[in-house]
Amino acid sequence: TLLAVCCALARPVAADIDEETRRMVVLREEARAYEHGEGVERNTARAVELYCEASRLGDADAQFNLGVAYASGQGVRSL
Repeated sequence: TLLAVCCALARPVAADIDEETRRMVVLREEARAYEHGEGVERNTARAVELYCEASRLGDADAQFNLGVAYASGQGVRSL
């Protein structure tokens, strides 16, 4: 599955972290894969969706990457 591919590409997640933190890391790494086309077809809109979900859980790296996407207009609709 896609999640398995992303997890294989992602840095190892420490075993002693809670499930919510683990989910944030997985979402962020999956978003990064979509943003850069690493192991999946590049899809910046999907990357933004995943960064947004990780951001809502409190992931600071995802929040930063989401801000960069909005600032550059990548993966978001123009108004």
